[in-house]
Amino acid sequence: MRAELSDAFLHDPEIVYLDEPTIGLDIFSKDAILKFIKESNQNKDKVILLTTHDLADTKEV
Repeated sequence: MRAELSDAFLHDPEIVYLDEPTIGLDIFSKDAILKFIKESNQNKDKVILLTTHDLADTKEV
């Protein structure tokens, strides 16, 4: 999942679609990925669409 996330941001797209980006990750990796998504959303002119079943993820981002 971490490799897929890095592939999604590799070419600096304007819109990024993420479907369950934290599924199957340990708690430390999940926190790091959510922090990265939040920072990417705030610091760059980028649209990030996130789908997830974990409502806590949506509160983080």
